[in-house]
Amino acid sequence: MYNTSRLTAMAEKKRQTAFRLDPVLIGRLKEAARRESISVNEYVSRTLLEATREILSAEEKEAEKRATEAFLDTFYGSWSGPETAEEIMTAIKENSSSRPAPVL
Repeated sequence: MYNTSRLTAMAEKKRQTAFRLDPVLIGRLKEAARRESISVNEYVSRTLLEATREILSAEEKEAEKRATEAFLDTFYGSWSGPETAEEIMTAIKENSSSRPAPVL
């Protein structure tokens, strides 16, 4: 689905635009709009939004990825010590209190 706040913002910024279209295409657009009981303008807007949704989604995904990375850097940070991941896991396992002591 579309982000309704984005659609609201887009609706507020609409402006008249002219295109030179083939008369047959105009007829198809009018027929398609009539079948959906909407204006030709609304039909063309919806069709163009749908056609460009993949592009917008890619941009939105990239923005979300950057926001997630910033969140993780802020709240979880990153490891900067000399130990490797294996050394860290070994130390965690060795110091785990949930393992019973071995029976001798």
